[in-house]
Amino acid sequence: MGGVRRRGRTATAIVSRNEVVALAAFAVLGFWMLGAHNRLVRLRQAIAAAFVLVDAQFRERHAQLTELVELTAAGLSDTPEAVQALEAARMQTRIAADQAALRPTSRGRLASLVLAEQVLRTALSRLVTLAKARAGLSSDPRLRDVLKRLSTTQHRVSAARDTFNTAVRDYNLGVRQFPTRLISGLFGFRAAGEL
Repeated sequence: MGGVRRRGRTATAIVSRNEVVALAAFAVLGFWMLGAHNRLVRLRQAIAAAFVLVDAQFRERHAQLTELVELTAAGLSDTPEAVQALEAARMQTRIAADQAALRPTSRGRLASLVLAEQVLRTALSRLVTLAKARAGLSSDPRLRDVLKRLSTTQHRVSAARDTFNTAVRDYNLGVRQFPTRLISGLFGFRAAGEL
């Protein structure tokens, strides 16, 4: 009878040891999931912070474009479509930037912003070419000042865009890496779009 008791205790000890190992494995898995989730959240927040910098430059450029439209409207009265095209592109870019700011990881919203930016660059290039061809406008120091500030702002937009795209690439890499990839979909982490 003493041997049966020893076996019972040994079996209970083995089961207890297996339970402890299983609990330890679940704890390790739980801590890993928590760490992976927090890392993805931190990377997504870096995207939002980088977009704030991009948006600040967009807002500054928006104000400068408003000034450019006001300066050139009278001098280009015979070609109002150039001024109107820039004004429309400026407004569309602002709307697209506002939408992207609500969800800076949304591929669709960022694609709309990229498209609006392309239209804006084309309209701006056309207007600047026309303004520089006009003697009265090309000699205006206010126009030269606005164009100089626009150029500087555009360089800052490019730098902020590069920072944003780097944050997006880091996040997308985190979302796609194994084994984090196993939980990214579970918690709603999707690849983000670039500017």
